[in-house]
Amino acid sequence: MPSEGCLVNAGRASRGEMLLGLHDLRSSSPTCGMSVMLRLAAEDPSLVAIPVGIAHGFYFPVPSLHLYSVTVGFHGGDEFGCRWDDPSLQLGWPCTDPPLSRRDRESGSLDEMRAALARREVAW
Repeated sequence: MPSEGCLVNAGRASRGEMLLGLHDLRSSSPTCGMSVMLRLAAEDPSLVAIPVGIAHGFYFPVPSLHLYSVTVGFHGGDEFGCRWDDPSLQLGWPCTDPPLSRRDRESGSLDEMRAALARREVAW
């Protein structure tokens, strides 16, 4: 689950369905450490804004088309990630072996991601 330090993201399902897992990493937030899973479906249009400091991941249970926008251009050095199925995230993904990118397959734990963020002195 990536956690970009300089972006505000927005996502919407245009066709099909997207499950969006969110985890709050912002130490100053009253919801720090909490997770939620949202279902975005084309038949019930909605837009989700993902603020800086919210780790997020997607799963598409059916072939889908989604729109995703950011406020700042992508820069790989600003991206942090952890395993999608880290138990600390407390997200009930409906799959056990999803197709993953190499980066996502090799991601560490949520604790490792938090440590990397601390080394970069990222504060939200």
